Amino acid sequence: MLFNSLEFIAFFIIFFLAYWYLFAKNLKVQNIFLLLSSYLFYGWWDWRFLSLIIASSVLDFCIGNGIHSTDNQKNKKLLLWISVFFNLGMLGFFKYFNFFADSLIQLLNLVGLESNPVLLNIILPVGISFYTFQTLGYTVDVYREKIKPSDNLIQFMCFVCFFPQLVAGPIERAKDLLHQFNEKRIFRFETAKSGIRIFLWGMFLKVVIGEICGYEAREVFSNYEDYNSSQLLLNPMFYIVHIYGDFAGYSFMAIGLARLLGFKLSQNFDYPFFSRNISELWQKWHISLNRWFTEYLYIPLGGNRKTGFFHYRNILLTFAICGFWHGAKWGTIVWGLIHGIHYVIWHLLKGERLKTDRTLALSNLPKYLFVFVFFSLSMVVFYFPHLIESFNYFKQIFLNLDTPINEFNWLVLGLLIGLFIIEGMNLHKEHPLMIERFPGYLRWTIYLAITFSILQFFDIEREFFYFQF
Repeated sequence: MLFNSLEFIAFFIIFFLAYWYLFAKNLKVQNIFLLLSSYLFYGWWDWRFLSLIIASSVLDFCIGNGIHSTDNQKNKKLLLWISVFFNLGMLGFFKYFNFFADSLIQLLNLVGLESNPVLLNIILPVGISFYTFQTLGYTVDVYREKIKPSDNLIQFMCFVCFFPQLVAGPIERAKDLLHQFNEKRIFRFETAKSGIRIFLWGMFLKVVIGEICGYEAREVFSNYEDYNSSQLLLNPMFYIVHIYGDFAGYSFMAIGLARLLGFKLSQNFDYPFFSRNISELWQKWHISLNRWFTEYLYIPLGGNRKTGFFHYRNILLTFAICGFWHGAKWGTIVWGLIHGIHYVIWHLLKGERLKTDRTLALSNLPKYLFVFVFFSLSMVVFYFPHLIESFNYFKQIFLNLDTPINEFNWLVLGLLIGLFIIEGMNLHKEHPLMIERFPGYLRWTIYLAITFSILQFFDIEREFFYFQF
């Protein structure tokens, strides 16, 4: 079920009424209803993969309690490694089996050995990269004694499959979300209104901004030989805004839906296009994933505890693996390394790690533009399945130096500038629809204008970009 579909809206209205008016008095029953509804939401896509998420939940619940109950350090480590191998093994099989098999075939062919390809028609379960990281983070935190394990299986299974954030995050830490399933939820009208506004903004980002930019970006990438240099240079900017509208839109919708149900989810995007350097960009873009890789990969590798080569090795490995998480192709690995190298260079030049910028300063405009253009151009490598196609795309820019921009490009460019102006004026807010202090007539004019624009594009039920991860 897609958030931007009529079937989900019908599902959520029925669920919402039952959740608050039939089951709110009994927390245990309410959690059971939430769990079954989350399984229905996930199984709507493909019920066969419910077994994976149930298995992951039950295994990590048992492992968490097993780690906590034993004093034997070897047994603790053994249980932790079982969780690591199961979760990463499941993720590796469904997401990366064909990538490694295909890479091995190419390597053998390169050295003159014939091979019979063994490729499987594997369907990637939606959300597997997100819920496996969430449950794995739980067992690691129990092992590190940062949290106590859950003693309630229903509560833990709700934590793993909570439908607002199940398929594309935010990736929640157990210490932030797990306890919320054990606390009585009370419906508050002001909180619900806040949730609706956040959901509305997320829907606008996805359905209007994301889809318009995505339509143009896919068209140009698919036929880049037919376009001139100005269009080829603009296109990666449309593409990154498409991804932002799609993924940040999903995150806002997830946060809004959770708030309607009495839960608080983590912020996942914090106006990333207003970043002054590469470090700040990754503090603002896909925040929950960046935090996960920092806590569970970068720091265990040694982080910045060692200086020089080992510190930079840790940075590059973290970015490369982060890139690989984004897709089973060499382009995403190189994309991660590009960001890692940029980060290392920035660090070598003594770049200052700044606190998140919450004000719009025109003096920072050159920095914003540099980071945005760098991020956009790096997405060419991210997009194409083969590196040679990325090279050919950049080469085409210099082969066709005509500069006219067509009418639709101007429309999309105007849309981008409008988005940047709106976000730039609201950097101090959680989201741009926090307009409670506006006069009533102006507030409702904005709400109705956004709703009308959403309805114009609502029939385009395109899956969310990060479902493929």
